[in-house]
Amino acid sequence: MSAAFRAVKTENVSISAAAKSFGVPRMSLSDRVYHKVPLHKSKMGVKTALTDEEETALCNYITYMANRGFPLSAPQLLGFELCIAKERNKEGVFTKNGPSRKWLRGFKRRHPNLNLRCPDALDRGRACLGNVNTLRDYFELLKETMDANKRNDKPSQIYNCDEAALYLNKSAGQKVLVPTRTKHTHSLSVATNEHISVHCCVNAAGHAIPPMIIFSKSLPGGAYHSNGPINASYACSDSSLMDQTLYSQWFGKTFLSHAVQQRPLLMIQDGAPSHVSVELIRSAIENDVILLCLPPRPLT
Repeated sequence: MSAAFRAVKTENVSISAAAKSFGVPRMSLSDRVYHKVPLHKSKMGVKTALTDEEETALCNYITYMANRGFPLSAPQLLGFELCIAKERNKEGVFTKNGPSRKWLRGFKRRHPNLNLRCPDALDRGRACLGNVNTLRDYFELLKETMDANKRNDKPSQIYNCDEAALYLNKSAGQKVLVPTRTKHTHSLSVATNEHISVHCCVNAAGHAIPPMIIFSKSLPGGAYHSNGPINASYACSDSSLMDQTLYSQWFGKTFLSHAVQQRPLLMIQDGAPSHVSVELIRSAIENDVILLCLPPRPLT
């Protein structure tokens, strides 16, 4: 628009020719040439419900909440927009139902640094441990352990294990607003849906130990293990979560059978009570396996 304006004013180009040449609306250019509309301070389209400063503040709040594990969903954003409009006595710009999805689409166009994504569940216990002091203490302990046992150049002898829950009836969650460049979109959640657990283990060289798959209460009927992972073990517990007995069984029958033969081995594992028992410690000592536990998650 500025280039078309200069062409009309300084090069004696007609308004129609300048509009066509620079790809701008002819009437919009005409309004600026005849000073009906300021050249730099005007916007195309209808006036937005919020000012630029108010929308910038809302964008900053979206980023703030996303970085802390509480990203705003689309309905929450629409609710905040309506509250701000009421506070500024602008609620009349919306219908009785408040801002619509059309307003949300316009808001995203005006702020391309935001995006709608499905969040990744982040356990509250894990979030509590995600602080600088806890992580610093853990990595110092890890370095001391690796240096003392000379494991820094032996990745095949360093293992890490943990279990993951696979939800059987989890519906697709609603999308949330986060900055576009956000790599992971975590949202604090509580696991309450029916699920099975898969206990996995892999060493730093990329060799995976066969997993243990844990069902709830009892093993399902039929050939539930057909086409499953090679050499995988199957078990059940009341909650479909790992317990001390199952973990000791996996360690003795699966891990020791498929781990590399060189010793000692370093096993990095969760410090949950189900991963620590007298039987496990005794077996680890007998087989020259060093157990390094992450801090246990706080009870909630």
